[in-house]
Amino acid sequence: MASVSLDPTDPTLQRLNALRLMMMHCLLEDQYSFPAALDQAITLSETGKEWYDRITAEVPGLSASDAKAALFAEIVIGKELTFSIEGTDFELLRQAIAEDVKNRRIRYPWVFGRDLDDAYLRVYGNEPRSFLSNEESVALLNGVPQGVFQIADVTVGPLGILVVPEYRCLLPTTCGPAIECLDPGCSGVHHSRLSTGSTPSGKAYQAILPDFPVDIALGRLVADLARPDDEFFRTDNRWGLPWLLTNGMSEAERVVLFTALVKENRDGIREFVGRHLGAELARRPAREIADAVAGAELFQLLLAVSDTSLVLKLEEAISDGRIVVGRTEVRRPIRPKHEDGGAFRAEAQASRLGVRFSSSQRLTAPVALKHLITSLYTGEAREDLDWRLRTVPGNDAIARLDHFLQRTAPREVVSRLILDNRSALLSAFSSLRYGKFQVPRTPQEESELIDRILWKLGYPLDAPESTDAAVRKYARQMLQVSEGRTPPDSRVDEIRSAGTNLFAALEDLLGGTLRFVCWVLLGDPYPDEHHRRFVFRRAWAEKFLTETMTAPEGLPDRFVYDAEGRNSLGVLIKSFRVLATKCELVLEKPDAFLRSPDRVPFFSARASSIYIFPFLHSRLILDLSDDSRQVLLTALRDFAATLENGRVVDVRNRVVHPADDFPSAAEITAACAMIERGLDLLTEHGLLPAIYMWAGESTDSFRRKVTRMTDGAARSVELVSPSELDECGMPNYDRPQMIPIGARLAQTGEPIRLRFEEETEFTALWEDYLAYAWRARDLQELAQPEPASL
Repeated sequence: MASVSLDPTDPTLQRLNALRLMMMHCLLEDQYSFPAALDQAITLSETGKEWYDRITAEVPGLSASDAKAALFAEIVIGKELTFSIEGTDFELLRQAIAEDVKNRRIRYPWVFGRDLDDAYLRVYGNEPRSFLSNEESVALLNGVPQGVFQIADVTVGPLGILVVPEYRCLLPTTCGPAIECLDPGCSGVHHSRLSTGSTPSGKAYQAILPDFPVDIALGRLVADLARPDDEFFRTDNRWGLPWLLTNGMSEAERVVLFTALVKENRDGIREFVGRHLGAELARRPAREIADAVAGAELFQLLLAVSDTSLVLKLEEAISDGRIVVGRTEVRRPIRPKHEDGGAFRAEAQASRLGVRFSSSQRLTAPVALKHLITSLYTGEAREDLDWRLRTVPGNDAIARLDHFLQRTAPREVVSRLILDNRSALLSAFSSLRYGKFQVPRTPQEESELIDRILWKLGYPLDAPESTDAAVRKYARQMLQVSEGRTPPDSRVDEIRSAGTNLFAALEDLLGGTLRFVCWVLLGDPYPDEHHRRFVFRRAWAEKFLTETMTAPEGLPDRFVYDAEGRNSLGVLIKSFRVLATKCELVLEKPDAFLRSPDRVPFFSARASSIYIFPFLHSRLILDLSDDSRQVLLTALRDFAATLENGRVVDVRNRVVHPADDFPSAAEITAACAMIERGLDLLTEHGLLPAIYMWAGESTDSFRRKVTRMTDGAARSVELVSPSELDECGMPNYDRPQMIPIGARLAQTGEPIRLRFEEETEFTALWEDYLAYAWRARDLQELAQPEPASL
């Protein structure tokens, strides 16, 4: 039998395939029957007609619509299509199914965000299930919105089944709530499976399956209908964008994005609203329209515009601050369920520099940069590239380019080969596909554009300015002013201005350093809640510091730490000595902070392993090496003594406040010198709250890897792997992190590392996400092949 001719780029077939998959992967109640209109909408092929007779004879009482639904879902038997592409009416079929979607006779789980997990807790409590019965599944879905999915240019959701202007691959799934493993050391998440009902169409579908397997070549073409090769094999595959819009943004941020889209009527979104939600609503102001639609409806409406518009308006909102993304923050979808990123598993990410689609499997940035440049210099333009690289060794333009890329910083590459050529720059905007681009007019705009291009290509963010930079800068300024040629009394106002800046920055730095050091030494890096493990957030640390410093144990006489944070410079300096004393009190009673055995990872508690788990107490100071503890506590006291010996508080008070006894140039010089010496002491032991970013790595012939992390002052930390700590769950090297190099763990020479998390509306939304999950008691692997719903 000759194989049927099937064109995976045929838009009609793509749409029919979208409806087919939406009919297959949904939840139906027992005895559900498809609308009678399906009989008229679907025209069977000759093969389909033969099988129609077989299954109607085999399944008693099978209606024509259910029989055709089963054959339509099967799509191919052997080497033949089961239906006629030309004779099947997409629009009539869409309308027939859409009504049952809108009234939720056909259901889809709302798999985005945390709603489904929270609904599971409300309905079934903490007891995990490997799967839910149909009745249980329906009860669970009653508590969440109708799910939203898209195949080709067809979306399904609370508004029904709609055709939109963009092709996407957001395949429907019956995946259920997330369940975390019983093993405290396992960060894996398993999913319970939702169950469809027993239906006539499902019985008919099962009657077809055993007899004729699909031709392999034809099966691949069918798969290409939903996942076309031209996007599937891109390293910057864009199919993850819907997950970024949901699990990478808050509802309020989606409202901001949708409002901007409606305000400019991008891709006719206002008319789209009018067609599906009523003309009266469509005439309202953009924000009123956004406020009038629910979360799932809002998301389905967002999919009614192109990805070009979505990314552009999202980046504009980030740029002007309507959506706040932190300096080091990289938004990634939180626990997406079966996200499809194509062959290279690309992930949609957002930072202050915009949106990108980056492979989660491998580092593609250097290759992507070369590909971009070669695509900009094709044909006759290749001679221009050869000329620009004329002094670089190589036999031709490509050889010279390879040499240049291997030895030149990416920023300089972009500057010399893209920004210096206006035509190439405009072409680069097009090649990068999505985003907010404009020709720079100032050096600052040019620098920001280079950062944006490199980010889009997959390069990491650079480290933020070091936390001590402002203090050191103002200290130098104050020294310069105080050491001027004119007498100090003629420069009092100038010195006072510089001093005000210095001491304000110093107080801010000392407060931040105390937060960091207290969180590191006296905090629990491995709490029960997985999302808080090896994480530093300012709000958490601020609360913990206040609780620690106001607790009476270890406080000297007349020492008062203000719980509202309004502490003088003198109190902040003394707090370093107090913090050292509180650490010593903890060291006196280690058994009081011993971690419960059932909270220790299985690899450590239940087996002999080459990996170690040194976090045996709920206070990190107890799990550091002896010498590390002593050195750190000594450093805290020495820091306080250094600033006290420099009479920093006295100089500060006499500089900032009007007084007859203004400090001399020698006193100011001594105070500034002691500030610098104190900061050097903290830096030496990694006690400043510096944020480190990945800066490179090297591997030797024995596969020993050295990863270099740098902060904003170009201070480097080298981390060695593989490590006996690899199973503990410390942050991946590609995440911004804080590394107190002096806090070295017992049984190893490695320091503790904490992931740095910005505090934004988004992080607040997910703060307690799955915080309950550590109570789960199910070890089953629940990720099973997804069955068809028919």
